[in-house]
Amino acid sequence: MAGVLISYSRRDGAYANLLFRALKQLRVSGFLDEADVTSGAGWNEQVKDAIRNADAFVVLLSENSVQSNFVMAEVGAA
Repeated sequence: MAGVLISYSRRDGAYANLLFRALKQLRVSGFLDEADVTSGAGWNEQVKDAIRNADAFVVLLSENSVQSNFVMAEVGAA
């Protein structure tokens, strides 16, 4: 996958989905865990693979995201 990976807190999911849809309208490929992680496979591994293959990594920075262990782990992996 090449494109933009969006890292966000679940509490900011509405905005993340809005950004994801806007990228799609601009024909920019993107990765949003909620839309792109397949069930039955390891969530962490799929996200790590997406981070490694992304052209860009966008963090939706908010009070929620800086308190999220998942977002901070994604930032560290990126």
